[in-house]
Amino acid sequence: MSLPTLAKVLKTRQPERTWNDCRAAIHSGRVTVNGEVVTDDTQRVGPEDEVVCHAKPLPRSAIRASTAQATPHDLKVYYVDDHIIVAEKPTGIESVPFETNIRKTSARGQQVLTFIDICHRWLERREARSVPKLKIVQRLDKGTSGVMVFARTALAERQLGKLFREHDIERSYTAFCVGEAATKTIDSRLVENRGDGKRGSTKNPKLGKTARTHVKFVETRKSSSGQPVSRIQCRLETGRTHQIRIHMCESGHPLCGEDVYRSSKPFSEQISDRSKIPRIGLHATTLGFRHPVHDELMVWESQLPDDLGNWWDSMNS
Repeated sequence: MSLPTLAKVLKTRQPERTWNDCRAAIHSGRVTVNGEVVTDDTQRVGPEDEVVCHAKPLPRSAIRASTAQATPHDLKVYYVDDHIIVAEKPTGIESVPFETNIRKTSARGQQVLTFIDICHRWLERREARSVPKLKIVQRLDKGTSGVMVFARTALAERQLGKLFREHDIERSYTAFCVGEAATKTIDSRLVENRGDGKRGSTKNPKLGKTARTHVKFVETRKSSSGQPVSRIQCRLETGRTHQIRIHMCESGHPLCGEDVYRSSKPFSEQISDRSKIPRIGLHATTLGFRHPVHDELMVWESQLPDDLGNWWDSMNS
């Protein structure tokens, strides 16, 4: 069943309006969908979308603020077919809900969209129909941006899950860390509590899970405070929770913008971060795997986003 257009939804909810009135309200910037101004009257709207018609057009500042947020309308999709969707996750949003049946709401009582929600709504608009919920095979932290994949079918979920479990996935990240980092491979066993309530490494071979991160040094620059900051590439051989963040911190080079892993050992002094980075310095750059159905090797590359790129360009080389 096709989803209705925004004009039809407005007309249905306000039958006293003429069709021309509905279209005029949308074109003038008076209608929002999930808090975002939408001026396309043919845009498809799902049953969970909140549509509000305002008495006056929203000010330009409000329009800019709304369109700056991640929405299904500006989603960057690298690849989509009947089995998978690969898209660019922006920083500042959860990739998936913490629990399947618990959804966050804003102060206004609106549902806070996660990245999987945004991808799902994008698919419904693209295909003009209700589509099955997407299936989780990968996660990125809220502050981390970059390329990631969701499965659309049970077959894709099983096959991709197997690839991730067997570490047969190409994953690399651009990261920025405090100090002068070096090229090396970091091996450890990660546990949920290293002794101070934080995830971290243990020397006990009977505890935790093996984690391996390949670090490649790229360049060191200095922040305005004179503190050295390194740009590195991290390739994951395993994919443990917070793996890069933990490994870099425990090696004495926490990620710039890191607010959890700041001390290399339990209860030790926090390592200073004077980089003034706008958010955590971690971006998923490369994702590659064999397609779960037709077995073709596929690789996607994501460029460094403007917030990190502009910050890095402002540093002294």
